[in-house]
Amino acid sequence: MTAVVGGKQVTSNASIPFNGLRQIAYTFEQGSDAMTVRFYDGNRLIGEQKVDGVYRGNSELRLGFDYDDSDDTKQGELNWYKGDMMEFRLWNRALSSGELAEYGQKALTGYEHALLL
Repeated sequence: MTAVVGGKQVTSNASIPFNGLRQIAYTFEQGSDAMTVRFYDGNRLIGEQKVDGVYRGNSELRLGFDYDDSDDTKQGELNWYKGDMMEFRLWNRALSSGELAEYGQKALTGYEHALLL
């Protein structure tokens, strides 16, 4: 998985095999001068990176593609996800692995604490 946070790209340590439905997640936890990004496959942690700086929360949120700028002749390409996304949930805080396991396996009411969408 890849995320861009404050203009900096971070990537999980492991790839995720897309064979059937999967719960995947990444969380952002802001500290005083750096942020920790964690990637999950289900509730299994598959990567963690620190990003220097403070995220101001004013950039776009994009899902379903990867921006490939590895080839200078192409001037960057969007690689679209070749699958279906069943659901997207946005919380205003980083969930623990236990919360990811709990909430990922059930339908939500929309009234869960810290759930935005």
